[in-house]
Amino acid sequence: MGAGDSKRTGNVKERERIQYQRVILDEKEYKDKHFEECELVITGRGPIRLVDCTFGSNHLGFDGPAARAIDSLTGMYAEPTFRPFVEAVFEQIKTGYSGVNKWQQ
Repeated sequence: MGAGDSKRTGNVKERERIQYQRVILDEKEYKDKHFEECELVITGRGPIRLVDCTFGSNHLGFDGPAARAIDSLTGMYAEPTFRPFVEAVFEQIKTGYSGVNKWQQ
């Protein structure tokens, strides 16, 4: 087994521990990891694959295109007229619908 592999001890799966790091989540697959006290960063540049991972106390951050999208939504939310649109985005997130395919023909 390599250093990044997980192993089972009895019924408890041991996961590789990633701690005190800034971890870019995009365009990588993390399998059987435990993240603790990390900054987990979404850039919006590619897919995110977290397979059978666990999470302790971490911070979720945004960079690149994802940060610009969050900044845009934050600015829109500050204006009461746009608030319902931003709240609709929260509902889409909760239901798992991204809206990406809605306008494609």
